[in-house]
Amino acid sequence: MSRPVPPSSHCIAMVSDPLGTQAGYGGAEKLFETVWQVLSAQGLTLTAHTPLVNEAVMQDAALLKALKTGPLNDFALLKRHVQFAYPLLPWLTEQQNVQHADTVLSFHHVAAKAVLPAPGARHLCYCHTPARYLYDQYWPYLQQSDWLTRQALQLLATPLRQWDTTTATRVDTFLANSRFTARRIERYWGRQATVLHPPIDCQRFSFDTTDEFWLTAGRLVPYKRFDFVIDLFNRLRLPLMIIGDGPERQKLEAMAGDTITFLGHVDTTAYETFMGRCIGFVYPALEDFGMAVAEAQASGKPVLAQNAGGSCDIVTHGSTGLLLDDMTLTAWMEGVRQIERQRWDHAAIAASAQRFDTSQFAAQLLQHLTINRNINREMSPASHPVTPQHPSASILGQGVD
Repeated sequence: MSRPVPPSSHCIAMVSDPLGTQAGYGGAEKLFETVWQVLSAQGLTLTAHTPLVNEAVMQDAALLKALKTGPLNDFALLKRHVQFAYPLLPWLTEQQNVQHADTVLSFHHVAAKAVLPAPGARHLCYCHTPARYLYDQYWPYLQQSDWLTRQALQLLATPLRQWDTTTATRVDTFLANSRFTARRIERYWGRQATVLHPPIDCQRFSFDTTDEFWLTAGRLVPYKRFDFVIDLFNRLRLPLMIIGDGPERQKLEAMAGDTITFLGHVDTTAYETFMGRCIGFVYPALEDFGMAVAEAQASGKPVLAQNAGGSCDIVTHGSTGLLLDDMTLTAWMEGVRQIERQRWDHAAIAASAQRFDTSQFAAQLLQHLTINRNINREMSPASHPVTPQHPSASILGQGVD
């Protein structure tokens, strides 16, 4: 791919929902930082915006220094208990001033798509998910919430759904992280979305023959189903490592037997080492994509996952792992045993993950930005006398090969 040079007047505003405030550093934070790095490497003029950020967990110092935050970012209580800020996110998001930008790139899972671009600017939304707690996960969220959160959600859910649907019209183009998310965008907002899987730095992961333990990883929150994993490995009496932290940790530790180890947050090198040395990666969550699943595949490791959600975009049943329809412990115990019995082609598993590599993501993202930039030029009154560029011409002025 050639590296084009940007017009000096062109600016992209990246807008995110709160970063690092719910359960630390996760897929949303990793994606936002990766996109910042990809676009910065192209020499583009960028600004970055979020209503709230937990500075302590972010890893890209240049992005953190550039990040413009909302008026409530100094309230530490909201960073520890971001659910109390959710009713304010419509207002906080619309306070993010992006009037300087020709292109707005929002990263949405709660409210970011509601940002208000300047007249004539193009708005691309990379959607992690329509807000789960407003739609298909509304009742589970109610049942798992404390009394105050439950009352607030019951009171505000209907107007928030109306606002959420209306603000989808502020987006010109939706990008979805998986086919599962694209279907949800169509169902709840009536919009079509193009799938652009999140980036994985595949070169950082490698296969190790040690095979000492099973592994799972992620934010310790209810929908990730770590309680199911713990129950499973308590019964199997097999060694399991759990990477990650979150509000469920104390409860989960109380459930866990002596074959289960909680590692909490680990640094990047340790994370990659654990991925390479595990027997397999187990992940029962109904996930929108599941970056940890893709990273396990990049490490050459078989994955045991639910046959639903984003895992279906990542795992090929029988050749790179197992996808289970039956969500009973009996079925998953047999799934673990089958993975341990089967001979896996670890090189083929790692090769299957190359389609998620950062280089692939970067090329596709730049193409989407190019197409939307050219649409913007064609719609501009000043551009009418000019022959429109072919959609494959770069946003940055030269061709993208």
